Amino acid sequence: MQLFDTHAHYDDHAFDADRDAVLSGLPSQGVALVVNPGCDVESSRKAVELAAQFPHVYAAVGLHPENCGGADDADFATLRTLAAHPKVVAIGEIGLDYYWPENPPRDFQQNVFRRQLSLAQQLQLPVIVHDRDAHGDCMSIIREFPDVRGVFHCYSGSVEDAKILLSLGWYLGFDGPITYKNARKAPEVIAATPMDRILIETDSPYLPPIPHRGQRNDSSLVSLVAEKIAALKGLSTDEVAAFTLENGKRLFGIKDGSIMTITYVYGNNLYVNSTNRCDCRCVFCLRSSGDGVGSADSLWLEREPTKEEILSAILAEPLEQYEQVVFCGYGEPTYRLDDILWVCEKLKALGITLPLRMDTNGHGDLICEKATAPLMAGKLDILSISLNDSTAEAYDKRVRSSFGPASFAAILDFTREAVKYVPSVLMTVVDNMPAAEIEDCRKICEDLGATFRVRHYSTNW
Repeated sequence: MQLFDTHAHYDDHAFDADRDAVLSGLPSQGVALVVNPGCDVESSRKAVELAAQFPHVYAAVGLHPENCGGADDADFATLRTLAAHPKVVAIGEIGLDYYWPENPPRDFQQNVFRRQLSLAQQLQLPVIVHDRDAHGDCMSIIREFPDVRGVFHCYSGSVEDAKILLSLGWYLGFDGPITYKNARKAPEVIAATPMDRILIETDSPYLPPIPHRGQRNDSSLVSLVAEKIAALKGLSTDEVAAFTLENGKRLFGIKDGSIMTITYVYGNNLYVNSTNRCDCRCVFCLRSSGDGVGSADSLWLEREPTKEEILSAILAEPLEQYEQVVFCGYGEPTYRLDDILWVCEKLKALGITLPLRMDTNGHGDLICEKATAPLMAGKLDILSISLNDSTAEAYDKRVRSSFGPASFAAILDFTREAVKYVPSVLMTVVDNMPAAEIEDCRKICEDLGATFRVRHYSTNW
């Protein structure tokens, strides 16, 4: 069972003591995805940071009606900038709250709400709406923006209003309060709502479901919301989880490919897939014969993971089971060299003793337009460089680099420098080459001071 908590505030101070531990542990508790909405500029910024750090977390940015007092043009400009981040999937939490008398004036709230709906319309993003004791005005204002869709978070309105929202293409979010004894409207509203329009939420750290009232809420408890909906709908909890996972992905535009394969296992090593960019079109490249390698069904990335996502994905693995961490996927890793070296530095600072290896085509100096070998000192333990042929002409025909024949000389120059900075440097060829050419490559490798290895050629590793 995979759950999608479409509304949780991990930027809240209630998580200051253990935020990273809570978020890192969610996938093992069945929580596949989380959306963290902002409530003001600072919490929106924090939501984006958390989304960048954790692969399963996405962000929304917005000004909550309780927090919108004093909002000015600079705030809206900042929200627009934050919304450009690839892991921002909505504008929210926005809306109207007439419950607290100390909230900003109603007309001011309405103006801020309209401006954010307009922003969502311009950016073609869905919205996450907070509506407390303001049903009439919320319904009226969203109708001014017929192209905008989203979810009414923690829906507390009537069945009649729910039916109107559903007819307009909106989703309804349900939280812990549907499990409370005084939840009078919820059963009727949920009964009237098709399963393809229901989202499950926690609103963490608030609104914990029964039997956890009075405790801090977190996304692991969203299963109890799914369980209650299942009981009301006559479905299994697994069925509700499956429906609401797909609903959330559909509303927020999260494609299956966005739950990216950053790490995968091959042999006894943990591999890291950081990019699909490559300057080569090797005649023997695995990318031309399939989508995946080892434990990965597909290594094609919807987008490149951030350095924080890479680090988080590695740390989520049982590292004691592997012999090496290898930066090698469906692309040339030196396109992400600065980020990879940052990850290596962080892993070593955390006391990770596994050897850190990068498999490269040796074109890093051309790709990065700088000398890259000195940057690797103290960060990489092993460097494996694909040599693949013994002359510039033959190499160019076999590898077909966008850098042309100059790429062969670049490999030799890079290797000559790399042996000064990286403890173990290998040069490799595949075993489908003629024996004489393999021997010529061996001599080149030995002259450069590297270790030679012939690797088995396979279309699927």
